[in-house]
Amino acid sequence: MAKNRQQYDFDVIAIGAGTTSLTAIKTLAKEGGGKLRLAMIEREAEKVGGDCLFYGCVPTKTLLATAKLYHDLQTKAATRGIQAESVRLDFAAAMQHAHATVNRIGEVSDAPAFYRDLGVELVWGDAGFVDPHTIQVGERRITAASFVIGTGSQPIVPEIGGLERGEILTNETVLQLSTLPESMLILGGGPIGCEFGQMFARFGCQVTIVDHGDSLLSKEDEEVAAMLRGYLEAEGIRIILGADVQGASKRGKLKTLTIRHDGAEEQLKVEAVLSAVGREADLAALHLEAAGVAVAQDEQGKVQGIQVNDHLQTSVAHIWAGGDCVGPYYFTHVAEQEGRFIARNILGGKQKRNYAALPWVTFTSPELAHLGQTEADARAAHGDNVVVTKLKFSEIDRARIEGDEEGMIKLITTKGVLGSPVAVRILGAHILGPAAGELIHEFATAMSAGINPGLFALALHAYPTLALANRQVLGDRFTAKDE
Repeated sequence: MAKNRQQYDFDVIAIGAGTTSLTAIKTLAKEGGGKLRLAMIEREAEKVGGDCLFYGCVPTKTLLATAKLYHDLQTKAATRGIQAESVRLDFAAAMQHAHATVNRIGEVSDAPAFYRDLGVELVWGDAGFVDPHTIQVGERRITAASFVIGTGSQPIVPEIGGLERGEILTNETVLQLSTLPESMLILGGGPIGCEFGQMFARFGCQVTIVDHGDSLLSKEDEEVAAMLRGYLEAEGIRIILGADVQGASKRGKLKTLTIRHDGAEEQLKVEAVLSAVGREADLAALHLEAAGVAVAQDEQGKVQGIQVNDHLQTSVAHIWAGGDCVGPYYFTHVAEQEGRFIARNILGGKQKRNYAALPWVTFTSPELAHLGQTEADARAAHGDNVVVTKLKFSEIDRARIEGDEEGMIKLITTKGVLGSPVAVRILGAHILGPAAGELIHEFATAMSAGINPGLFALALHAYPTLALANRQVLGDRFTAKDE
């Protein structure tokens, strides 16, 4: 914090009202002794919460839960003695429920009044730097001793000849639909593409996922990603890999896209096209060059995000940045932690980000949870000092009880010292199955804290629970004969 802070309008200004800024501002208000003059700038008036609340985690996971319920009623109810032949989907009502959930969650801790009660001044409009200590919002110029940049990211929309940009849906605009498309082409086979693909397929839309890579969910462990692909295809989703879109034409409400794959071209007619090819930092309006803030670029010169050090400090010491506008991990839990770290570092701390034990989840059904290295990465890094232990959910009693037996737990560890279980380390864990996003955190705790996972194998786990599967796979690991 600058010693001559009184010469500025505020001690700290946060730019953007998403997870990074909200967490930083709340932490500063609570841990700053109530003495800091704080402000937060957001381009959309009275809209606090960011992409996660309005377009990402909250509405999409709400819709995924609706899609799962609808699917289970159609496919599993009869086996339980439940007659649900007349079940049908009201797509508009499903969308309204998702938006109502957004409003309900937003009213709790993301309401503008909450921050005003903390003493934070909210300023509405696009913010751009004038100099390292001055920001301009409309006609108003505001100064601060320190800044937090948390402007997030925006969906990438590829150029497709024959289609206008607005004719390609994104994770934002797709939530404005009130009628269900009969068919949809999804560009991108990453988490967003898979989640939306399964959601719309379960709602009754004919879905095709197209990706230019040679695998679905390319950042995931190859074995579990291949299993998930099989489950999606079994639900009627067509997946085309190694493919590129050559162009498109329109006739009525149908769009015809030319897809090149396997050395040939194919014409696909669909009602809707959704881009899920990734996200990019939202920096255009900031005028970072006026403040001297450096950005990170790839080999082609494309801006990847704001350049920061391990403490989330930019090239200008009093300006900090975190979350999606920094990358490379576009997750709300990352943005939340970085916002908290930034606040404490502004107050004089030295907290450093470290994502060696970062969990993430693709919220398909079954869920796919990721922690640490994949098997391929682990073997490349550690050679023969790798043990892989697997447990299928069909071997887990609670999964059998619930009728959710798809998938497996895949645990990747070191061998230990001289073949003994002493000093065994978790290198990675990959769970494809029910509640995978909950189960992964026991492994994440052990990995983050450097705890021998054998200790978790000794801990009592209640029966019958899914969490007992973690103890089962750890028990298998420490009774394996290949040590």
